[in-house]
Amino acid sequence: MKENKKKTTTVAAEQFDSGLIFARALALMNSRDIKVEYILSYELASVPVSMFDEITRNLRITKSKSSLLKNKLLVEQSARATGQPDAIVMDGCAILWVLHWPSKGSVQDLVTNVVKHITSKLKGSTQVHIIFDRYCEYSIKSGIRCSCKAQVSRENQLCLSSPLPPQDVALTVTKNKIQLIDMICDELVSSVALLNLPNSCVVTGKSPIVERIHCSGLQIIRPDLKTMHEEADVIIPNQVVYLASLGCCTIKVISDDTDVFVLLVHYYTDKKLTSTLVMEPTSQGRSSVNIGSTVAKHQSIALQLLSAHALTGCDTVASYFGIGKTKVVKTLEAGNRLNHLGNPMASLEDVLCESAAFVAACYGQKCQPHETMTDIRYKVWVPNLDEKVHAYYQNLKQYLRLVNHLAKIRRGLTFRHAYGKLL
Repeated sequence: MKENKKKTTTVAAEQFDSGLIFARALALMNSRDIKVEYILSYELASVPVSMFDEITRNLRITKSKSSLLKNKLLVEQSARATGQPDAIVMDGCAILWVLHWPSKGSVQDLVTNVVKHITSKLKGSTQVHIIFDRYCEYSIKSGIRCSCKAQVSRENQLCLSSPLPPQDVALTVTKNKIQLIDMICDELVSSVALLNLPNSCVVTGKSPIVERIHCSGLQIIRPDLKTMHEEADVIIPNQVVYLASLGCCTIKVISDDTDVFVLLVHYYTDKKLTSTLVMEPTSQGRSSVNIGSTVAKHQSIALQLLSAHALTGCDTVASYFGIGKTKVVKTLEAGNRLNHLGNPMASLEDVLCESAAFVAACYGQKCQPHETMTDIRYKVWVPNLDEKVHAYYQNLKQYLRLVNHLAKIRRGLTFRHAYGKLL
């Protein structure tokens, strides 16, 4: 039996004192003849200060309550009304969080539970697509994952016979999670091949090329589904669009993620899909969402949601202080648009001007054509000096480079672009 080796790593956290930066700025204004507008024309930190924890000063992403956006827009549908789908697309990593996690047992016990859960879906659908996150080095997601790490992370060398680590250790430490996903994919391929059913399972793991396994034992490599994306949130809509193009009348997506919801709404509208598309939660007791009905209800803003969600906070970028998803929806419904953000043909200056106007509208301000984000900062910040809200408007240009890069990827028509470095 392979020995289970544990490695404990202490993550050193760089300290950033945003309060000290604020105090120095005030001291400069009081001791010299310097205007507030001049101070705000410079960035006070190399990254947005909203990405720092105000207590520990550790780098982290300030996530918005994205579920509010989904709850605000969704149109519910009963699970009974859906009927038997032609295809099911599952978020594999989300399944790992909701399935029973044995407190005592081996990795094999967990892998068996996951495989049984996935193969059970094959009895009610012609084909099942199971999609796991990938973990590529030097992508924009790498920095986010590092910022979310705990102060002490425990890395395990896992095999099927190893004792099963606690759920948080297995799923929040990247190396542990990669090992689990690999073992689940290998076990799933061998298990599906032994089933005596006229169905198939498409497995998306760490390889860019997807593998399709028929229950008769036939295994087919699918280069037509090849993608370099590493997020399951993005790969899921890609495969949904593919299934709809094949003529699947009813498609069920099993996921809880708001990013998946926003992308499904965007591409259902953009590709003019007509299939019945239902987003089902990973656990019982939650409502299913009819994507087609949601698009019909919010037709005027459906194509704007992707950019607005990326700009105001999603899984990859930080949120703005004081701007919730309800306010974002109201701003869109008022006629404010984000047509340049995520458009590969648009210049960064156009993206900046448009995004500044949208953020200003969210704060209840009007942005004139000649005004910059510095002017918007001044309008919002000066009346609220005591609340120190200025810390959340820093470094807009660098922030929007990240947001614009993410939106370009998610709006790509072919879904074949990898997460690359920012230019």
